[in-house]
Amino acid sequence: MINPQDPTELFTILKEIGKGASGQVFVSKSKNNKLVAIKTVPLTVKTLPATTKEIKFMKSIQHQNTLKYYSCYKKANDVWIVMELCECGSVQSILEKSGKGLEEKYIAAITGQVLNGLKYLHEMDKIHRDIKSGNILINSAGVVKIADFGTSADDGQNRTTVIGSSYWMAPETLDQRGYDYKADIWSLGITLIEMAEKDPPFFNLGSVEVVLQVTNNPPPSLKQPNKWTPNFKDFLNCCLQKEPAKRLGAAALLKKPWITEVNPACIMELVQDILSKKKSDDPALSYAPRKYGSESPRHSD
Repeated sequence: MINPQDPTELFTILKEIGKGASGQVFVSKSKNNKLVAIKTVPLTVKTLPATTKEIKFMKSIQHQNTLKYYSCYKKANDVWIVMELCECGSVQSILEKSGKGLEEKYIAAITGQVLNGLKYLHEMDKIHRDIKSGNILINSAGVVKIADFGTSADDGQNRTTVIGSSYWMAPETLDQRGYDYKADIWSLGITLIEMAEKDPPFFNLGSVEVVLQVTNNPPPSLKQPNKWTPNFKDFLNCCLQKEPAKRLGAAALLKKPWITEVNPACIMELVQDILSKKKSDDPALSYAPRKYGSESPRHSD
């Protein structure tokens, strides 16, 4: 699984673009001048099982709307996971930088691509278990990628482990009565509210209060319903059904008018705006928009 070569001889680290509990993410350049993302994870007894599981999961999937895994290396006490670079960053970073939610057409365009990725995962009997704006990335061709498979599960049926981020968790996950792939659909619904309003519902509450709110009360809804189209509100309602059996799956949601009636290429307006701002913030590391939907440049060691 681990490439024996020294990664510092193959890649040049350019800039840190992310930092989390499990490690750091950097923009890096390969020796053939291709830009990639490298996640470095300290190798400990605690991190080894989760890191190994994430790498195996990423190697087992291949879809336009899931983040591509290239290779991994060991350097000192770190594992370097090399992945495709998504130049626009995460949807969460876009929301944080703008300080407001996205336009509805962009939310619909992003959601359609996330649903394609989820449909693929669910048909492969896999659950992501941590769908949220921080784990949805966009590249310079406007292709949306589901990322961060550290909490994903291979067996899509009747899981009971409480894993994920509490604000986005489904009621059946929080009350530990067992859940399946429909838990990802609830998380997607919460992510829609997050994309519309910048934060998920109950973001001002602690995790215990969130559990009580989600399990004991009706599903959360948009704060300003009149601001949004009936098709959006209908779609959201199909995602945020407390009973999993009443929640639509990814394939059915892809057929809803809110998804089918949006021009998916409109996302390029958002991409151009993001990349323009990135260029002004850091001219040394600027990216150009690519043709909508085009594949990332191939990487090779």
